[in-house]
Amino acid sequence: MPNSSLTPAALLAATLATLAAPALAQRTVHAQLLLAEGQPLPDVGGVILELDTPVVDADGKVAVNGKATIAGIDRTFVFVESSPTFIDASAPAGYILSGRETSMGVSPGGQFIYSPSINGNDGLWSSAGYVIANRDPAPGISGKFIKFASGPRMAADGLFTFIAGFSNTPGGTTTDRAVYRGRIGVPGLTLLYKTGDTIDGQLIRFTTPNLSFRYDTSSDAQRIIHISGVGAGSGSTWVLKDGTWIAQPATQLPGSMYENEAWNTFNGVGVNNAGEWIIFGVSSNFDDTTSNDFLAFNGVDTLHENQTVDGLTLAAPAGVRAAAINNLGVVAMIWQHTSSVAPTPKALVVGQGGSLDQSIVVVASGDLLDVDGDGNADWRVVDLPESYVVGPGLDLADDGRVTTTCTLEPVAGGARFDATIRFCFADCSSCPACPADFNQDGGIDGGDIEAFFNDWTEGQSCADVNQDGGVDGGDIERFFTLWENSNCN
Repeated sequence: MPNSSLTPAALLAATLATLAAPALAQRTVHAQLLLAEGQPLPDVGGVILELDTPVVDADGKVAVNGKATIAGIDRTFVFVESSPTFIDASAPAGYILSGRETSMGVSPGGQFIYSPSINGNDGLWSSAGYVIANRDPAPGISGKFIKFASGPRMAADGLFTFIAGFSNTPGGTTTDRAVYRGRIGVPGLTLLYKTGDTIDGQLIRFTTPNLSFRYDTSSDAQRIIHISGVGAGSGSTWVLKDGTWIAQPATQLPGSMYENEAWNTFNGVGVNNAGEWIIFGVSSNFDDTTSNDFLAFNGVDTLHENQTVDGLTLAAPAGVRAAAINNLGVVAMIWQHTSSVAPTPKALVVGQGGSLDQSIVVVASGDLLDVDGDGNADWRVVDLPESYVVGPGLDLADDGRVTTTCTLEPVAGGARFDATIRFCFADCSSCPACPADFNQDGGIDGGDIEAFFNDWTEGQSCADVNQDGGVDGGDIERFFTLWENSNCN
């Protein structure tokens, strides 16, 4: 087993040393396929038709919403790893759910929140049921009504955050935007801030550029970072973090290799429990107009268009299409590069925040995936996520794994489909202390059987429950002995 005492930076460096050579060549990459269009929906059956971009909880469990045909009817679903899959048709009497937004939140224990239409009104639904919807009175604002509820994020303890729109009459035109926070299963919502407020000396705008849907919260819910329009008149877009403005256009981009480069357009942000943060976007580079896409870590330009990482040059036109940061300061990014013709070449890149120039390429367009652990290619990667406006595009916890959506095709060519794929980029050998509780959710139930067989089928080291050095039938026998007796050893 890998040395789990190594720091995340050391683990990444060790991985880089083994992977750097073949970065530009087509590789066969080991990965875990969780869901795929055209396959049955776990626990339910039917056929998956659409998959949105995944999110992970603080324990690394994956959640995805999407659409599936079940018994001949198209249904929206919420899949949370090791938990029962939620189907919109299972909502209690009096509620009709349909559709969904391409973002959601998840926390340990199977808690989730997403944004469907509820009885024809845009709203939020959680694992505990109804949260809020269009036409409801706006909490904390007298005489205002909810117009929409969008972009939910969730922290580890069930705290969630979302963007809302207000109207002056039920169902009327949107007149304001706001950020709310609540807790799953607990009545009441707290208004954090809204358009028209003045924060750190700047007026939050409703008119374009306005309070955007591009924001992030830490997994302990103590940090929030948000791209927002500010000022009167024409206004401009700045970045707000924990009540302080940390970046604004036309000011110097710290750490740039260019003397005359400034912040310009902010496309996405992220923050972790320690308050470390990322911004990606487009600069005003007056020294080299062909090199202006960047990712900044803690306000410093750390990875830039036309730089080379792990043997891959992020050649113009290049840019970050998605990014996330975990609590160890590790940053996962999807960079497009070389071409602007769809599907553009992309690469999933992971590195330590302060040294992203030493990142590794986890997977790239054209790579082959081995999803059954036999060493042979099963699928070819055609594309990676493109949009960062509502959904995050990818997500990573602190367990050395990153999850995203890949567009795949058969190795020999054929019909393409989207799949939810998880990759290991560092030390992923954190095995359960109690093998009977294989999914480490605190209970011993059917979810542990599923988690065990996922690892056993892939030959993962954690499935060596009898610790004889191999993954075979003896481990199945030993696992079920422990599981049936609810025993850890």
